[in-house]
Amino acid sequence: MRGTDVTMESKEIEKLLIDLINIPSITGSDDENNCARFIYDWLNKLDYFKNNPKGLFFYKTPVECETNRTLYSVAAFMRAKDITANTIILIGHFDVVDVECYAEIKSYAFDPLKLKNKYSKKHLSAEAYEDLKSGKYLFGRGSMDMKCGLAVEMSLLSDFSYDRTLFNSNILFLALADEEANASGMRGMIPFLNELKEKEKLKYCVAVNTEPSDAAMPGIDKQVIFTGTIGKLLPAFYFVGKEAHVGNYYKGVSASLMMAELVSLVEAEPSLSDEAFGECYPSWINLESRLIKKGYSVTVPNKAVAYFNCFTVTKTPNDVLKEMQKFAQNACKNCEIKLLNSYKSLKNRGYEGEQVENQSFTVITYAEVYKIAKSKYYGDFDKYIDENININEDKDLREKCLDLLEKILDISELSGPLVVVGFLPPYLPHRTTMAKNTKNTKIMSAVEEIMCTTEDKFNEKAIVANYFTGLCDLSYTGFEGNISDLIVLSENFPGWGKLFSIDVEGILALDNIPIINIGPKGKDAHKNTERVEIEYSIKIFPKILLKSINIIEKYCEIKK
Repeated sequence: MRGTDVTMESKEIEKLLIDLINIPSITGSDDENNCARFIYDWLNKLDYFKNNPKGLFFYKTPVECETNRTLYSVAAFMRAKDITANTIILIGHFDVVDVECYAEIKSYAFDPLKLKNKYSKKHLSAEAYEDLKSGKYLFGRGSMDMKCGLAVEMSLLSDFSYDRTLFNSNILFLALADEEANASGMRGMIPFLNELKEKEKLKYCVAVNTEPSDAAMPGIDKQVIFTGTIGKLLPAFYFVGKEAHVGNYYKGVSASLMMAELVSLVEAEPSLSDEAFGECYPSWINLESRLIKKGYSVTVPNKAVAYFNCFTVTKTPNDVLKEMQKFAQNACKNCEIKLLNSYKSLKNRGYEGEQVENQSFTVITYAEVYKIAKSKYYGDFDKYIDENININEDKDLREKCLDLLEKILDISELSGPLVVVGFLPPYLPHRTTMAKNTKNTKIMSAVEEIMCTTEDKFNEKAIVANYFTGLCDLSYTGFEGNISDLIVLSENFPGWGKLFSIDVEGILALDNIPIINIGPKGKDAHKNTERVEIEYSIKIFPKILLKSINIIEKYCEIKK
């Protein structure tokens, strides 16, 4: 049954949401593909796709880092009743993070109806406990992030199938795998988007994601309309020291010292933060810093690695690479001064040990190391790379990239002390609709009207925010730079094209599709108290999203 607003009844949307949550589509699991199949089969029952089966795609997504796994996403293209090029993209992901944080009740994490009876006070904060008692929230993994948004998008496709006058634009729906880990789903969709645009002569007016606002602004009780999404790089530093017995410390250089100096300089350094439109974002955060060694040894550590989370809103990979080189050089200089001063101090106190003469530190990019190694390798270097990438080994993707870097560094015969700078996966480009151009101006005008309509018609406070800081698939709807920036990235990225990549020409060809994120209300993404607010998210938000699309359509039809 359908209401007077030609939307699926809220009970139908809730049932669809629960059906989606019931599928334990943890990133990298077999059930990730099972969820894709469920979505495909659900859409395939709509009258539109019964009559237009070629508009529905069970799309194989390349997964560079694992040749033994096939990954699928779903695309559904629905043409408007009257022929038009204008197309609105709806995006959502169906993979979820693991459920280990649910501890002894994790077997119920995907069953919202049973889960609510399995919680005890020890599992819950005071706020979560009150929300549970209220009965106003649906708990479960994926309820908020982001199967509710996905269910609402699917409900609109059902509505559009039922009422072909609902939208004046074409609707392209993308249900994506692997958003939570390496964004393989959306990255793999870039060629598809360009092929469909060319084949069907489409104009992509806007891409709309429905991540909940709380994922980027925890605690917010307003409807937030995000007009951009923050970018992310993982700057990596590989340190090579100089071996020596610990009894002859000053004959060597500790990679541990080099790493510590770099981390001390970089972690939370204000000058490394990025800013745009009067807002500043977090500086670099150390995600990993460790020695590379096997077992116990009384040798001065000679290998270490550190990598960082780097948010971007304006900076390109080339900008960040220059910052990496600068801070690595400063760290090396600090090490040199510290070792010299330490040695002199101990010498004055009677130390008899030797010191290495003319210690010289080198900072080098991965691209330079690769070039040197290739020139020294006797044989087919590209074949060597193919044979030595541990694609199917059960290792973290970043570790696979670092393993490759180490092998190439060995071939280069470069000796320490040195620092290799480069990037690790994933890379998410920043995107914004705030940049001044005709198509963005139209969408920003639409956003202003959406905000006013949300308050006036639905009695919900709404605000506009520049960047969704929770990271999302909207990053791959364009690139705000030029091809040289992406070339710098690819050349300084161990395993690019084999372990991780972006279709460089393809992402540029998308020509920076305007983006917005507007989603349901929920709390505690990735926690054992993840939940979505039922009344708003299932009854009100579907109407807001429908109205938002209608408003966007109006502005997209304006010729100038």
